[in-house]
Amino acid sequence: MLQRPGGLPEGAAADAIHMAAATVYRIDCLATWNISYIANAQIRRITEEILEDNGYRRPIICTPEELFGLDPWKDDEILQEVKTRARHTPRSTGTTSSESRKI
Repeated sequence: MLQRPGGLPEGAAADAIHMAAATVYRIDCLATWNISYIANAQIRRITEEILEDNGYRRPIICTPEELFGLDPWKDDEILQEVKTRARHTPRSTGTTSSESRKI
């Protein structure tokens, strides 16, 4: 049912089973990093319509970041520290000197 035209492609049988199991067992939320098919916004809209058209209550499909309210585009403190260190670290000129060997 989920692999009809416009839904999941033929090669995504395992993804269709994953979504079907979450639907049949009435799982509230299906968190996945599979943005190729399951959490793909365009495909998700179509598969959710297929489920609802067939009388199923669809699970909420999201990425773990969405589930936990994390913003994957927001820099966290660790990433900020890495960026700060990278900006303040002298770049190598390709030559080897006694100073660079101390590091």
